[in-house]
Amino acid sequence: MSHTENGQSEPVAAASWQHFADYCFAASPVRDRVASDPARFIARYADLHHLGDATADPLAQAIVDGRVARADFEQALHHGMTSLDRPATELVEFFATVDRVPTCLDQSAVDRGALLMRRLPPTVTVAYGMISGFTFAAINPNSAIALSLNNAIVESTHRRYVETMKYVHDTYSDGGRERSSPAFATACRVRLVHAFVRTEIERHVDWNTAAYGSPINMFQVLIAASVSGTWMIPFAEQAGYRFSSAEKSDIAEFTAYLALMQGVPESHVLRTFDDWSELVYGCLATSPLPLPDDVAAAQRVLRPLIEDGFPVSPNPRLTTWFNDYVLETTRQAFGDAMCDEWAIRPGRSGATARRALSWTNRALAACHRTELLRPLHDRCCDRYWAVSVPNMIQRVTGHLDIDYSDTAAVAGAA
Repeated sequence: MSHTENGQSEPVAAASWQHFADYCFAASPVRDRVASDPARFIARYADLHHLGDATADPLAQAIVDGRVARADFEQALHHGMTSLDRPATELVEFFATVDRVPTCLDQSAVDRGALLMRRLPPTVTVAYGMISGFTFAAINPNSAIALSLNNAIVESTHRRYVETMKYVHDTYSDGGRERSSPAFATACRVRLVHAFVRTEIERHVDWNTAAYGSPINMFQVLIAASVSGTWMIPFAEQAGYRFSSAEKSDIAEFTAYLALMQGVPESHVLRTFDDWSELVYGCLATSPLPLPDDVAAAQRVLRPLIEDGFPVSPNPRLTTWFNDYVLETTRQAFGDAMCDEWAIRPGRSGATARRALSWTNRALAACHRTELLRPLHDRCCDRYWAVSVPNMIQRVTGHLDIDYSDTAAVAGAA
């Protein structure tokens, strides 16, 4: 989707992403709905491409300018606004939006949706999260160019993978929606990081708003929320998992919660699984690739992701094998033309790994559908999130509490 100088949106041919759109949503009615009237989809979300965060952006600007101490943010985060003497207006307004329980959400449905996501195996959540949350984001120009401006992100892909995993782990956790939970702190920190990046880009970078919209705009935030929620379901269904309409509604409600916590206004948060599916399909069907002058920036983000891979295990052979599986699956999802253009090539074990893990997924899905075996399936998934993920975070970062401060810097900023 491109944007003219007067703020209007117009469609851009993006055949390269069409294969991915069809891979995810070939059997969904949203495909025909968007294809029959793409202008309606574009108009529906046009304003979000130029919308930032109404309370996080002023707070980030105040911290950058030295009017608010980052330590005051952390204190309010952990101990509440009452722990500060005469807190800054920017802090008060930011925490007013995150401390208020969204009245539009069914909190029980949010909790059920989080549990459903937690009960998917890493061969689904990690593998497909890498494809949609990392590889797609490394080519999608709005996210790719913003990421390319941060040397810490580009030069430490293992840390970036794991920091994102920390965010997902916290939001999936039991009790993760509580004010005192690690998920709350993580969500607030990530939201502020996005605001820092928008602030620094606005001040120091010649950003192509006409082509890409505002950096890390609310449309991109909606897409990011879907990666840990509703967008995962088409992938899981391809792996053999099945979800009732009620379960999909719960996952949609959980995804809405993720979007609200990242600053999307209530008026723009989607509530139904169908709407979330239409959002992702429409994004893929209408989004452009980077302009020629921006390809190098995207490749700067993409190449380390592919070459370093996800640090799934301390065993290098298992890590290589798993990442070959992901790259082979990426090729299936994106199509040969896209992968050839961006040099996305699986390793020697890619085809073998994909066959083996595809069978593994189907066996796990069969257990998930079987009343007798589902408790065992769920315990294994619970153990992965409760034990394996924290161990991986500790192994890569050296600690379990991440403040995300190194992900906010923009190259060239003073």
